[in-house]
Amino acid sequence: VAGWLSIPEGYGPPGPMVAAVQAEEGTVEAYEGLTRALADWKPDLVVWPEYSLSLNPLQHPALFRRLAGLAREMNTALVACGKTATPPGLPLDWLSRRSFSGEKPFYNTALVFSSRGHLLGRYHKQHPVPFFRDGVPGKTARVFPTRAGKVGIAICFDFDFAPVSRELVENGAELLAIPVFDARSWTGTQHQQHAAMAVARAVEHRRSVVRATSSGVSQIIAPDGRLLAELPDPSPGTIATTVPLVRDLSLHDLGGFVFPYLCLFLAAAALLLAGGRQ
Repeated sequence: VAGWLSIPEGYGPPGPMVAAVQAEEGTVEAYEGLTRALADWKPDLVVWPEYSLSLNPLQHPALFRRLAGLAREMNTALVACGKTATPPGLPLDWLSRRSFSGEKPFYNTALVFSSRGHLLGRYHKQHPVPFFRDGVPGKTARVFPTRAGKVGIAICFDFDFAPVSRELVENGAELLAIPVFDARSWTGTQHQQHAAMAVARAVEHRRSVVRATSSGVSQIIAPDGRLLAELPDPSPGTIATTVPLVRDLSLHDLGGFVFPYLCLFLAAAALLLAGGRQ
């Protein structure tokens, strides 16, 4: 376990203890073992990576009981990710139809368990990677009340789209959790570049971020973008630390997000005016 307590000044006393488990898609036993290794840290929230489950817990009662039991045993909220079934006859857009090519569609889902082992709900990835079998797009930015605070969930590519995290914060998220699948075959530059997106979102919204990846870089980030804990090595492992919770909206959330669009509009208007004078 790697981690330290380093709360930025101005954010008050340390908040909940949060943890990220890093491991490539594997067995539930492996994730359970890494999670139990966090017992001395007494985490309030544990986040597993994207596609950490090979089976659908909603269709496999034994697996569901296992996950619920682990959350109850560790007395922690648990975020675990896998594929869940779509409703029969769900209409698909052309990109989803092309991606699945006749195979059975699914949602790329994060399941959120309470510290008592109850299923709080699920979040469906809103922005599956185009032209990959990465699930049918979800529609809702879910926020879940946990012992770690109100947690907003976004999955991997979702965090590359600013409106997703902004909607989570507007819906009351005090903490952002991101299960991620970053391929081991990526270069170090690719891993670091993708990880930098989480730092940007933390600063934009003044929210702590827990980023759990399949093969690095897992991070716990403070609201000012400072790294509180990091696991850059692609090997399996865990990180844990306390994080501050911020409830106020940032300047970005209050309207600052329109500034880039305003710049584009003004630039386009200037070009049109310059063209009209010639």
